[in-house]
Amino acid sequence: MTEVKKGVGEIWRLLLFIASKQQSGAAIAYITDGDKTVNGLYVSSYTCRADSAGASEDFRAVRDTGTGRTKILAYHLIQSFAPNEVTPEQAMQIGEELCDRYLKGDYQYVLVIHIRTNSIRTFI
Repeated sequence: MTEVKKGVGEIWRLLLFIASKQQSGAAIAYITDGDKTVNGLYVSSYTCRADSAGASEDFRAVRDTGTGRTKILAYHLIQSFAPNEVTPEQAMQIGEELCDRYLKGDYQYVLVIHIRTNSIRTFI
């Protein structure tokens, strides 16, 4: 599903939205990989630890409180920008604005910028 939204003078391209019924730990380990994030320079989090093991543990602790609303354990969002469209810092700011706007402080997240390819990607 592709969704394009304009916001604060930037274009957000939301390319992929995955609802996971499996462990979120593998996804967090992948997105926080130091080779893709300049050894963690472009990793932040909200109400959880930013490392994969810690974030997984923190997510599990919240799930274990038993909201019981769904069997989905996590959502994985990916934003992709055209080459030279944004800097890693701008991508991080856009990702934070996206999380603030849509998650409204109600959900934990890990936000990561990948810069290994010719385009910058944001993983939430």
